[in-house]
Amino acid sequence: MDKNKITNYTIIKKESIDAIKVESVIDYYRVFKYILKSEEQYLQHKEHFWVLAIDDERYISCIYLVSLGSKNIAHIAIVDVFAEAFAHKSHHIIVAHNHTDMKPPKPSEFDIDFTNRILHFAKFLNIKLIDHIILSRLSLESDEEIFYSFFLENMLALLLQDTSYQIVSDVKHILEKEKQDYKDDGIKEGKKIGKAQGAKEYKNKIIIKMLDKNYTVKQISEILDINEKEIERIKNKKGK
Repeated sequence: MDKNKITNYTIIKKESIDAIKVESVIDYYRVFKYILKSEEQYLQHKEHFWVLAIDDERYISCIYLVSLGSKNIAHIAIVDVFAEAFAHKSHHIIVAHNHTDMKPPKPSEFDIDFTNRILHFAKFLNIKLIDHIILSRLSLESDEEIFYSFFLENMLALLLQDTSYQIVSDVKHILEKEKQDYKDDGIKEGKKIGKAQGAKEYKNKIIIKMLDKNYTVKQISEILDINEKEIERIKNKKGK
């Protein structure tokens, strides 16, 4: 990925000579950082929300700004996240937004929840959300690569398991899997109980045989390391 080729973040087509291939999280981050740094200073102090759509060969189909907000918030309609991606028939997207402070970027509860919504809505539309990158003012000021990646932090995998925004078919699949897991656990527990019950019955048979051979309760207790009361109980039951 050559960041110097990024001259227009409204549309970048693969067919043009400026086609850019992105192959890693660092590539995505550098694209968004370059775009933000290219803006006027006063705009850098506002929250942005971008979408980068790529084709199956990982070339950028388009980059578009979904929302430009205030210092602390950007209002985003979920449908707008996918508009240009659909227009360019892209089935893979990377989203990004910026925080305007000088702290290392970390997602807020809203960021996590909104990513969760995008992730499951994208799945419904047969679009894959590859990552959500967060930058901050610190990202712009530092020569180091400072960002937060939902993919690298394993957050996307965790959110996929969340049922808050699951579509019906996915919820049904999850419930069926849980039902099967409970069934499998029940079978395992049943075998475990059966094995324990079998061991107990075998132990009782040994005690009865030893009583038949005139071993005393105390002798059986010492040999088998069993409480004398338990042996007395078996002896009394045997005598009935």
